[in-house]
Amino acid sequence: MISLKLQFTIILAALLLLIIVIRGVRSGQLQLKHSLLWLFLGTMNLLFALFPSVTLYFTRLIGIELPVNAIFLTSIVVAYLLILQLSINGSINELKKRMLAQKLSILEEEVRELKQQVEKIRKL
Repeated sequence: MISLKLQFTIILAALLLLIIVIRGVRSGQLQLKHSLLWLFLGTMNLLFALFPSVTLYFTRLIGIELPVNAIFLTSIVVAYLLILQLSINGSINELKKRMLAQKLSILEEEVRELKQQVEKIRKL
């Protein structure tokens, strides 16, 4: 079983996480699509701490010896998913940045050509 002290600590941490994420979404600092995994993590930890029988069932189901290890495993898996999500977003943003830089370069060249044409027309 989970000790009462650890149970209380996990409940506080999960509630704090949920409050921070919800405030971040409401204030616009965090997009909802990026907050879903954080909300899942906070909710799972809260459920595990509030209902130790669920934790015991989950622990036995996946073959982990201690219930607290199941809670940590859940947190680690979600953390890995968050890292993967951030890596994917970073790659997508890098590709978009490169495409924008190329388009900007093309537009700058077109502006230069138009300026040259205007100068030629003015000289006539």
